[in-house]
Amino acid sequence: MKVQTLFSGLFLLMGAVAFSSCGDESAPGCDADGMIAPAVALDAGLLTADIDSRAEETVSVSDLSMTLTSADGSVRRTWPSVNDFDPKELFPAGDYTVEVAYADSKAEGFDCVAAYYDSKQVKIVKAVTTPVSLTAVRTQAMVSIDYTDAFKNYFSRADVDVVSASGKASTFVYSADYVEQRPAYIVPGETTVKVGIEKKNGVAAGDIVVATFSAEARRHYHITIDVNEGQVGGAVLKVAFDDDVESEIIDVDLSDLAL
Repeated sequence: MKVQTLFSGLFLLMGAVAFSSCGDESAPGCDADGMIAPAVALDAGLLTADIDSRAEETVSVSDLSMTLTSADGSVRRTWPSVNDFDPKELFPAGDYTVEVAYADSKAEGFDCVAAYYDSKQVKIVKAVTTPVSLTAVRTQAMVSIDYTDAFKNYFSRADVDVVSASGKASTFVYSADYVEQRPAYIVPGETTVKVGIEKKNGVAAGDIVVATFSAEARRHYHITIDVNEGQVGGAVLKVAFDDDVESEIIDVDLSDLAL
């Protein structure tokens, strides 16, 4: 797994030289202040093997923004890129939160991009350069829907709604003319999969809950929807995950009467 890293800071000796010019502790930028030396990394890997998603990843450490916020709210600074941070800059001693981020962690749907985030607590001490290490990782989960040939032969159309913990639904459309093949980004948490279907004889049903699962950040869930036409009974809708997912899966009777 490739992890990109960027170090920003000065040696403590250089920090000592910077502070040595202060004669009055009450003056700005003197002994009451300290510096931080961030070491920032970005880990674009997923918790499940997904070569395609990694290949499409183009975000680098320099794309990350950085924010420094004091516990009392008196200081809040944001740098559009971690490269913009000046390691010689002085800050009042105290407790701070350092954050690095890329894109919107709450963004969902097919058109958004992977978001990254990490935060650490740091105590800035007067006349000291304090190191802080951060590794930004993906904050969203991803979902893809696949259909077996049996499913395609049985239905003329299907709408699969993946409803995230936020309540937003990403709809995967299947028809003879169009199949949504892009993955949907969702926020982590309790996720519901609903299916609306239309058989080739025109019989239709909507909002059938076929699975629920707890989506985790940094995972790409591949869901396969199938039709099992067993020798006993009629056709049944089947939903399967390609990962270790503890989920409630419901077999749906696809007979005209049941629908």
